[in-house]
Order: sequence, then C-alpha cells, then structure tokens
Amino acid sequence: MLSFAEIEQKRAKNGISKYKLCKESTVPSANYYRLIKKPNATSKTLVKLGSALTRLIKGKKNVR
Repeated sequence: MLSFAEIEQKRAKNGISKYKLCKESTVPSANYYRLIKKPNATSKTLVKLGSALTRLIKGKKNVR
C-alpha cells in the first residue's frame, strides 16, 4: 500500500489531476485536499486512491 505522499507524487508525475483521481477513486475532493494539509488517511482511503491511480496510469499508457 502506498502512502499518501507517494500517491500524490505519482499523481503529479503522471499528469493526473486531483479531480480525476478523486472521481475515479470515489474519495470526495474535500477529503483529498484535507489530506494534503494533514496526511492522516485511513487504510481504506489509501487503497481506494492507490487502486484508482494504478488504473488511471495503465489507462493512460494504453491510449498511446
């Protein structure tokens, strides 16, 4: 499981918007922005974000 800092770093590196990651993961954007200020996410949230990020990265590579 990735930490929130790792998820945020991968998201930025791959050019994925915060909005798109939140939409794909079903994590409310307000929660995501709260985590940026104070990264204390539950394991369930980290799994949702990590899985969504992986799907988005794979989808991005398949489009090319």
